[in-house]
Order: sequence, then structure tokens, then C-alpha cells
Amino acid sequence: MASAGSPSSLHTPAGELDNTGFSAISGEATVGTRGARGSTTLRYTRYGGEFKLLEAEGPATGRDGRPERKLSDDRVQLAGDYLLGGVRLETKAQWQRHSLIEVSDTGTSPGGAPLEGTAFDPAAQHAHHRRAGHHTVGTRIRGTLGASAFYQTNDTRGRIPLVPDARARAGAVFAFEEVGLGA
Repeated sequence: MASAGSPSSLHTPAGELDNTGFSAISGEATVGTRGARGSTTLRYTRYGGEFKLLEAEGPATGRDGRPERKLSDDRVQLAGDYLLGGVRLETKAQWQRHSLIEVSDTGTSPGGAPLEGTAFDPAAQHAHHRRAGHHTVGTRIRGTLGASAFYQTNDTRGRIPLVPDARARAGAVFAFEEVGLGA
């Protein structure tokens, strides 16, 4: 499934607002297998676009460089669910990359002409993995044992730092057991 948009600049009763158009594309693709003992799914999702911005001082005249934002978001997810003996093994891994760039005025040249450049350009990447085993013992005991891990990076570029550069890691193991004692 995919969709795209590319309208022109915004029209008002007073006329067209220059530099207000955008182009965008989004889509998703999924493929998977299913059998008697389990399933696997691979999914890719994409959203991206370029969005024109009005100048803070009003529409620019006689200039080619105009502010815009460029957005990109990609996600890949792999999931599985399998029966191994008396245990149902569930796995899920996901990776995501996100970028938001703004190009705008960065000052003026010695001759007084406006200069365009990257105002901000934060980028983030995330990776997450989770694995869990669900089991039962008899008719009264059931539970889940698992582990989870997470990794994230944030990089800020451009002259306006929107978010600090960062690296984050986390991991966990978990157990949940339930014993049914009846009413």
C-alpha cells in the first residue's frame, strides 16, 4: 500500500501563498509465512516528504532559496511466533531511522544577499529486540520468561541544536508466573 501527495501552493481569496506546497509519499510492504508450528512476518514502512514554509517576514520575492523541511521516517520490523515443544516463542525486532531537516536563511553574504543553509538536522535511530517464551505447567500454572534490549542514537547537525547528541542502551530480563487457585 502506498500513497503520495503533491499539491501546489495554498490559494486564498487574496491570492496564492508562495512557497506553501509540499510533496509526500508513504507506504508499507509486508511479507510473511504461516505454518502449523508458527509464523514469521517482515514489514517495512516509509514516510517522507518535503514541505515548503512561509517566510517569517512574509513571502520572499525575487529569490530562489526558500525555507523548507524534509522529513524521512523508515521502519523495518521482523516478528515471529513459534511453538517449540510446550513453549510458544515470540520474537520481535524493530529498527527505525528518523530525520527532519530544515533549510532556511543562515544570514547574509558580504554583498547583502541572503544565504541559505541547514538550520537544523536532527537524526535518530532506534533498535529494539524482544524475545519471550510462554509456557504452561498442568492446568493451573502458566508464565512468561523473556528478555528485551534497546539501543538509540540521536545526532544533531546544523546550526540550531534541537536535541543533544546522545546514545542510550537498555536491557532487561523478566519473568511472570501465574498460579490459578480456583474461585
